[in-house]
Amino acid sequence: MPDSFGKHDATCECMGSGDNITYGSLADETSTNIANHANGEALRPDGDGTHFVRGVHPGRMAEYADGVINGNVPNVEIRNLNGGRRGFWDPDKSAVVIVNGNRGTMFTPKAGRKYFDEELN
Repeated sequence: MPDSFGKHDATCECMGSGDNITYGSLADETSTNIANHANGEALRPDGDGTHFVRGVHPGRMAEYADGVINGNVPNVEIRNLNGGRRGFWDPDKSAVVIVNGNRGTMFTPKAGRKYFDEELN
């Protein structure tokens, strides 16, 4: 059910474990989709997860993505990418958020800022 801001609570089942993570109602659909993807990669059964953001609990990833995308996280830089995507760099967390329509991903690149500047197209 939407709250007074018109946004919805969302739930994600991660890794098919039956454990649902409920995101707060502050996250919109795009941010929730991004968090679901990132958490799915971070919690992979093979242990090869890479989609973590330093200092952000998996249950708060949607709210973090929403803050980055909507300008509520300070000092974030934005770039237009190929295919109509948008890339966001959070220097505080050394994290990248990528929006592709109403989906996307987020992670902390091993190459740090260099990934955002030189590799992300």
